[in-house]
Parts: sequence; structure tokens; C-alpha cells
Amino acid sequence: MRLVKFGVVGAGNIFIGAHLPGYRLCRNAVIKAIADLSEARREYAYHKVIEAYEDKIKKLREAGEDLLAREVKSMMDEFKVYSSYEEMISKEGDLDVVDICLPHRYHVEVAIASLKAGFHTMTEKPMARNYFEALKLVEAVKETKKYYQYNENWFFDIYHYSLKKILTKGALGEVLFISYPAGHGGPENRTWFWEMEASGGGSLIDNGVHAIGGVWYLLGLEEYTPEAVKSLNPIGISIRIPWRMIRGVPKKVKVEDDAHIAVWFDNVNQGGKASSMIEGSWSYVDAPRFMIVGSMGYLTVEKREGNTAEAKIVSGEGEYSIEIPVDPFSGFRGEIENMCHSVIDNQKPFSNESVGAEIQAIMDAAYLSEIWGRRKVTMSEFKDFSEDFMKKHGEKAANEFLKMKMKHLIKRT
Repeated sequence: MRLVKFGVVGAGNIFIGAHLPGYRLCRNAVIKAIADLSEARREYAYHKVIEAYEDKIKKLREAGEDLLAREVKSMMDEFKVYSSYEEMISKEGDLDVVDICLPHRYHVEVAIASLKAGFHTMTEKPMARNYFEALKLVEAVKETKKYYQYNENWFFDIYHYSLKKILTKGALGEVLFISYPAGHGGPENRTWFWEMEASGGGSLIDNGVHAIGGVWYLLGLEEYTPEAVKSLNPIGISIRIPWRMIRGVPKKVKVEDDAHIAVWFDNVNQGGKASSMIEGSWSYVDAPRFMIVGSMGYLTVEKREGNTAEAKIVSGEGEYSIEIPVDPFSGFRGEIENMCHSVIDNQKPFSNESVGAEIQAIMDAAYLSEIWGRRKVTMSEFKDFSEDFMKKHGEKAANEFLKMKMKHLIKRT
């Protein structure tokens, strides 16, 4: 069996808590190297990866797969850690994929370096801090002809896949509306999330990005295309809790902690339209519950204790429920497995640079709607604005757009 060799950049929480469990479960994937600036994180990651290797080898031997176990053991013996991604990609020439698990500000810089070094590359959501940075990454993928995967774990998890099957079989008829709130009380344990320069935004780019991608995935990434966006009254994209205890220190908030937006999608084949109401919050969810409304009925979900949920469907034929599985690690495992198959089968990932850039465009169109008085902004209008903005600011366009967003948010606080 072909083993796909990964180099990981960033050994923090997203790697240890999400990606590493995925690597444990993926038969084809092996971690050959990790790069991180922090000696403490490198040391901790080294021991956790070795532990994961030993667990995988043990299970393979118990299953009678001694040959594969020996191959994995050989990879474990070659595993190395580096203090910089530059050193890793210069010395690990036989890597297949570089997996980037870093704060948002580094996504594009490291991804472009990885692609230009000849490696397929994947980054966690969001693709970049804004659309202007995302376009640079799109261009690098085009130039290098390497594969890029936009890692939105909701595209790959068993929960959303189960919901998509219900919609695809036509249980609700034609989908007309989806309400999708995503949020929590805020990541006060991580300083960089609250810094516009580091993150590119607040709760919209952290939580709202999931809901935007989730809605588009449920509708169909190929069947539907984003048409327009609007920041919604009375909350819009705003700072609702102006002061927070960030790592135990009171600080004034300079990025949004709640975002209520509408996104409209066009059905490219049949000419219909679907609308959505999305919340991305760090001030707890207060938008309407998750709901999908179709021409024949509507669906809601009741989460249960454990690893299942209940999808309740109400239609003209009555009410019934479907039990669907819930596994928070299935999405991260799916990201890794999908990238493995892209490499092995020489096939472009379905969640690629075009999808990532378009989701980035939706978010920035929402920010623009907020800045322009919460009026509706079409995607073509946003892209015309972006073209003019890049002509005016050149290489500084990304940073100038960040400044524009922060200035507006602080002014309204």
C-alpha cells in the first residue's frame, strides 16, 4: 500500500487536538517531519507523534499486516523535528504533502513557499486573512501545478455528510433556506485570535467560516454558486462585548465578536435560488436554530448525548426522524484521507483553492456590506471593488483592507 508522507508546520492546538487524532486513524498517512518555532511544542509533538506511530504499528500487527507495520516503523525511525518550516522543506525532499496548522497570518506565506518547493499543500480554514491574500495563493497553485486542499473539516465529517444525503435524495424537495448559527463564548485563551493583523477578523472568520462552508456544501459546491451577501440588522458584524479577559488580562476588543449575515446562492443548473442566515459568534449564539426549509418540508436537528443526533423532518406526508452519527474527529480524518487519495490517484481535491478563495470572498463581501451601511453586496460587485482596491493599493491591498475593517469596527464600538 502506498504511504503518503506528510510534513507538518505548526505543532499547536489544532495539530495536537485535531489533526494528530486524524493521522492516527488514516492508514495511508505518515508524519515524516514537524516544524515549529517553539522548542517546548516541538518536544511535546515529537513524543505525541511517536506515541501515535507506536499505536498504529501495534494495531497493524494485531491485524496481521506485518509488511505494512514494518513500512510504518521505517517511517517512524526517520521522523524528525525542525525549528523552521524553511529548514524542513529544504531537507525533507521526499515529502508528498505539507500540512499547515498555523495562525491565519502565516497561511498564505507558508503555503506558497511549500508549493514552490514542489509539495502538495493543505491549510486549515480560513484560507487567508482576506480575499486579496487568497488570490496570491490561487496564483501560486496555478503556477506550480501542485494540489492545494482547503481544510474545512465540515466538508469531510460524517454528520454533514449524513445531512447532505438526506437533501440529495430529495426529502425536502428543492432547498429554499438554511439557518446555520455557529458560535461559542469566545477563545479567550488565545491572544492572537483577538488581533486583526494576526487573524484577519474575529468571530466571522473563525466560526462563521464554518457555517458559510457548511451551507454551501449542503446545497452543493458544484450545483450552487454564491450570488450576494448582506450584513443583517440589528447586530450585523459588530463588537457586542467591548472588554474581554484575554488570558487573564482585561483587553479592549478590536475584532468582531458576533456576525449575522445573509448569503444567497444561485442554482447554476436550474436557475433557482437558495437563501441562508448565518451567525458566527464569540458572544454565544442567539440567531434562529439550525434549520433547512425546502419546497416539501423542513428539517431540524436535536443533538443527543454520545455520538448520534436526530434529524427531524416535517413534510406534507407527516413527521419522522432519522438518526445520524456525530464524530468530531471524522472531519479531520477525512481531510487527511482525501488528500492522500488526491496524491495517490493524481486527482485535484474537491475542496481546493477555488472553493477556499470563494468562501474568503463571501466573508469579505459581508465585511464590505457592514462598512457600506449593511446594504446587499453582490459577489460581482465585491470582485469589482477588489479589482479597483488592488489597483489603488497594490501589494498593500491585503493590509489596507484589514485596517479598513478594524477602523470601522472600533468606530462603531
